[in-house]
Amino acid sequence: MTTYLCPILQDSQFTDNGNFLASGLIWFYEAGSTTPLAAYTTQSGVSAWPNPIVLNARGETGGTIWLAAGQAYKIVLEGPPEYGDTHGVVISTFDNVQGVNDPASPAGTTSQNWYTFAGSPVFVSGTQFTLTGDQTSTFQVNRRIRTQNSGGVRYSTITASVYTTLTTVTVINDSGVLDVGLNSVDYALIEMGSNPSIPLNQRLFTTSSPTFASATIPTVTGNLVGNVTGNVTGNATTTSQTNFSALTLLTSQVWADINNTISKAANGYANFANGLSIRWGTVILTGATTVTFPVAFNAACVAVIATPNVTPQVITTGSYTTTTFVGTNTAGSVAVSYIAIGY
Repeated sequence: MTTYLCPILQDSQFTDNGNFLASGLIWFYEAGSTTPLAAYTTQSGVSAWPNPIVLNARGETGGTIWLAAGQAYKIVLEGPPEYGDTHGVVISTFDNVQGVNDPASPAGTTSQNWYTFAGSPVFVSGTQFTLTGDQTSTFQVNRRIRTQNSGGVRYSTITASVYTTLTTVTVINDSGVLDVGLNSVDYALIEMGSNPSIPLNQRLFTTSSPTFASATIPTVTGNLVGNVTGNVTGNATTTSQTNFSALTLLTSQVWADINNTISKAANGYANFANGLSIRWGTVILTGATTVTFPVAFNAACVAVIATPNVTPQVITTGSYTTTTFVGTNTAGSVAVSYIAIGY
């Protein structure tokens, strides 16, 4: 896992009398808590120090201390414990300690939207862990979490959170898996409850049962990259949607290439998502001539304008259908250009 050098307690420690703090103790906890947290003997993060570290005769650890990436620690320096005791007298307490040059914000702060959970997660599988007590109100379905593992930091989304005698949390990982070195879990600042702080247009994509006031359904604008899939039907004016499939998306009105077909040929056409269509071309009129459009209109042709390409003559158009119109010139044959508008 990724680690960074601990900025304190790397050198000899001393008593108030200036003697080496032989057999002194260094304890490692999650920031602001008494939950033990592993520190590591090398930058690779493969081997953890015992917790506590027992200082040698020179008041040294006998090595270097490395802290897990993105994790804030509370580090406590104690004197040698009395016979049979676990702890000695507390000499110094250092809270919210982070590794040197660690680019991630300390867990337990909100600068990157993470809070450190005070309890210790217990590994179950690559996608599951347990917590003591009922933690379902904190570990909500769809909430984001960040865990520290032997294999490194894992970012995940909660898919199930169930309390019996313990809270069992099931996740889907962005990459990698949880492992037996799982030792801490952070949860996202944003909750997924009935009144989250997530903007409405984002909330529609994070829950299957969004509720919102009538006429406040957001409009999707800008470029759509990739495909929109799924069954989207029903009435979008309903104020409480019990399923996202209850929304209506009129695909024919989405401003995308597939709904705005065009041919730029000399005899061409253009269809627009709002229903308007245009046809154009060049034809020879001999008296009253029926002209067929390059592509038929969907419903109707409403107007045709034709202009002669030679000596001005009187040109008329009429008898519009979705597929043809009749163009008439005053005498002989004449080439004309036309444009037709319909829907």
